[in-house]
Amino acid sequence: MRVVVMGIGKSGLAAVRHFRRQGVTVAVSEVTPAERLDQGLVAALRRDGIELEAGGHTAAFLARADRIVVSPGVPLDEPALAAARAQGIPVAGELAVAAPLVTAPLVAVTGTNGKTTTCTLLGGLLAAAGQEVFVGGNIGTPLLEHVDGPRQAQVIVCEVSSFQL
Repeated sequence: MRVVVMGIGKSGLAAVRHFRRQGVTVAVSEVTPAERLDQGLVAALRRDGIELEAGGHTAAFLARADRIVVSPGVPLDEPALAAARAQGIPVAGELAVAAPLVTAPLVAVTGTNGKTTTCTLLGGLLAAAGQEVFVGGNIGTPLLEHVDGPRQAQVIVCEVSSFQL
Protein backbone atom coordinates (compact mmCIF):
# COMPACT_ATOMS: atom_id res chain seq x y z
CA MET A 1 0.00 0.00 0.00
CA ARG A 2 1.20 3.51 -0.82
CA VAL A 3 -0.20 6.45 1.14
CA VAL A 4 0.41 10.01 0.01
CA VAL A 5 0.24 12.58 2.79
CA MET A 6 -0.64 16.05 1.54
CA GLY A 7 0.94 18.75 3.69
CA ILE A 8 3.98 18.32 5.90
CA GLY A 9 3.05 20.41 8.92
CA LYS A 10 2.52 18.90 12.38
CA SER A 11 -0.47 16.78 11.34
CA GLY A 12 1.21 15.65 8.14
CA LEU A 13 4.30 14.53 10.02
CA ALA A 14 2.12 12.69 12.54
CA ALA A 15 0.40 10.91 9.64
CA VAL A 16 3.77 10.01 8.08
CA ARG A 17 4.97 8.51 11.38
CA HIS A 18 1.65 6.70 11.90
CA PHE A 19 1.72 4.96 8.53
CA ARG A 20 5.46 4.23 8.67
CA ARG A 21 4.93 2.41 12.00
CA GLN A 22 2.41 0.23 10.16
CA GLY A 23 4.97 -0.61 7.47
CA VAL A 24 3.13 1.36 4.78
CA THR A 25 5.02 3.06 1.95
CA VAL A 26 4.57 6.80 2.43
CA ALA A 27 5.11 9.72 0.07
CA VAL A 28 4.55 13.42 0.77
CA SER A 29 3.13 16.17 -1.42
CA GLU A 30 3.79 19.70 -0.16
CA VAL A 31 2.83 23.03 -1.71
CA THR A 32 5.90 24.84 -0.33
CA PRO A 33 8.93 24.78 -2.66
CA ALA A 34 11.74 22.47 -1.51
CA GLU A 35 14.22 25.31 -1.00
CA ARG A 36 11.83 26.96 1.51
CA LEU A 37 11.30 23.77 3.55
CA ASP A 38 13.37 22.91 6.61
CA GLN A 39 16.35 21.16 5.02
CA GLY A 40 16.76 18.88 8.03
CA LEU A 41 13.21 17.67 7.44
CA VAL A 42 13.86 17.15 3.73
CA ALA A 43 17.02 15.17 4.53
CA ALA A 44 15.17 13.06 7.13
CA LEU A 45 12.41 12.24 4.63
CA ARG A 46 14.96 11.19 2.03
CA ARG A 47 16.93 9.18 4.59
CA ASP A 48 13.72 7.30 5.46
CA GLY A 49 12.98 6.60 1.80
CA ILE A 50 9.98 8.92 1.69
CA GLU A 51 9.43 10.47 -1.72
CA LEU A 52 8.75 14.21 -1.55
CA GLU A 53 6.88 16.28 -4.10
CA ALA A 54 7.46 19.95 -3.23
CA GLY A 55 6.25 23.15 -4.83
CA GLY A 56 2.68 22.03 -5.48
CA HIS A 57 0.36 19.07 -5.65
CA THR A 58 0.18 17.28 -8.99
CA ALA A 59 -2.40 14.82 -10.23
CA ALA A 60 0.37 12.54 -11.54
CA PHE A 61 2.01 12.25 -8.09
CA LEU A 62 -1.31 11.60 -6.34
CA ALA A 63 -2.36 9.07 -9.00
CA ARG A 64 0.31 6.68 -7.71
CA ALA A 65 -1.38 6.50 -4.28
CA ASP A 66 -3.64 3.79 -2.93
CA ARG A 67 -4.89 6.29 -0.34
CA ILE A 68 -4.43 10.02 0.23
CA VAL A 69 -4.38 11.62 3.66
CA VAL A 70 -4.96 15.35 3.66
CA SER A 71 -3.54 17.62 6.37
CA PRO A 72 -5.99 20.07 8.00
CA GLY A 73 -4.78 23.12 6.06
CA VAL A 74 -5.13 21.56 2.60
CA PRO A 75 -8.39 22.55 0.88
CA LEU A 76 -10.41 19.55 -0.23
CA ASP A 77 -11.27 21.32 -3.51
CA GLU A 78 -7.60 21.13 -4.55
CA PRO A 79 -7.69 20.23 -8.30
CA ALA A 80 -5.20 17.36 -7.95
CA LEU A 81 -7.46 15.83 -5.27
CA ALA A 82 -10.45 16.03 -7.59
CA ALA A 83 -8.48 14.10 -10.21
CA ALA A 84 -7.48 11.47 -7.61
CA ARG A 85 -11.09 11.08 -6.47
CA ALA A 86 -12.19 10.68 -10.10
CA GLN A 87 -9.72 7.76 -10.33
CA GLY A 88 -11.33 6.18 -7.27
CA ILE A 89 -8.45 6.88 -4.88
CA PRO A 90 -9.80 7.24 -1.32
CA VAL A 91 -9.14 10.64 0.26
CA ALA A 92 -9.34 11.17 4.03
CA GLY A 93 -8.23 13.72 6.56
CA GLU A 94 -6.25 13.11 9.73
CA LEU A 95 -9.47 13.09 11.75
CA ALA A 96 -10.94 10.28 9.64
CA VAL A 97 -7.76 8.23 10.08
CA ALA A 98 -7.50 8.85 13.83
CA ALA A 99 -11.18 8.71 14.87
CA PRO A 100 -11.59 4.91 14.57
CA LEU A 101 -8.55 4.52 16.85
CA VAL A 102 -9.87 6.84 19.58
CA THR A 103 -10.96 5.00 22.71
CA ALA A 104 -12.06 7.96 24.86
CA PRO A 105 -15.03 10.28 24.36
CA LEU A 106 -14.12 12.96 21.82
CA VAL A 107 -15.34 16.55 21.75
CA ALA A 108 -14.66 18.15 18.36
CA VAL A 109 -14.79 21.94 18.18
CA THR A 110 -15.10 23.76 14.88
CA GLY A 111 -16.37 27.09 13.62
CA THR A 112 -15.21 30.38 12.21
CA ASN A 113 -13.88 32.02 15.37
CA GLY A 114 -13.06 30.95 18.92
CA LYS A 115 -12.08 27.32 18.33
CA THR A 116 -8.77 27.50 20.21
CA THR A 117 -10.30 29.47 23.08
CA THR A 118 -13.22 27.05 23.34
CA CYS A 119 -10.93 23.99 23.29
CA THR A 120 -8.67 25.49 25.94
CA LEU A 121 -11.66 26.40 28.11
CA LEU A 122 -13.25 22.95 27.75
CA GLY A 123 -9.94 21.27 28.53
CA GLY A 124 -9.50 23.41 31.64
CA LEU A 125 -13.05 22.74 32.84
CA LEU A 126 -12.71 18.99 32.34
CA ALA A 127 -9.32 18.93 34.08
CA ALA A 128 -10.75 20.93 36.99
CA ALA A 129 -13.49 18.30 37.23
CA GLY A 130 -10.81 15.64 37.71
CA GLN A 131 -10.67 14.26 34.16
CA GLU A 132 -7.44 13.34 32.39
CA VAL A 133 -7.80 15.46 29.23
CA PHE A 134 -6.01 15.61 25.92
CA VAL A 135 -6.45 18.97 24.16
CA GLY A 136 -5.07 19.08 20.64
CA GLY A 137 -5.88 18.57 17.01
CA ASN A 138 -5.17 21.74 15.10
CA ILE A 139 -3.78 23.30 18.28
CA GLY A 140 -0.73 21.72 19.81
CA THR A 141 -0.45 17.98 19.35
CA PRO A 142 -2.10 16.33 16.32
CA LEU A 143 -4.78 13.76 17.16
CA LEU A 144 -2.87 10.96 15.37
CA GLU A 145 0.15 11.65 17.55
CA HIS A 146 -2.00 11.29 20.66
CA VAL A 147 -3.65 8.12 19.35
CA ASP A 148 -0.27 6.55 18.60
CA GLY A 149 1.02 7.50 22.07
CA PRO A 150 0.21 6.14 25.52
CA ARG A 151 -3.48 7.28 25.36
CA GLN A 152 -4.00 8.22 29.00
CA ALA A 153 -6.80 10.71 28.37
CA GLN A 154 -10.29 10.06 29.66
CA VAL A 155 -11.66 12.78 27.36
CA ILE A 156 -10.30 14.22 24.11
CA VAL A 157 -10.95 17.84 23.12
CA CYS A 158 -9.97 18.37 19.51
CA GLU A 159 -9.88 21.54 17.42
CA VAL A 160 -11.08 20.69 13.93
CA SER A 161 -10.74 22.91 10.84
CA SER A 162 -13.54 23.28 8.33
CA PHE A 163 -11.37 21.39 5.81
CA GLN A 164 -11.55 18.32 8.07
CA LEU A 165 -15.32 18.20 8.06
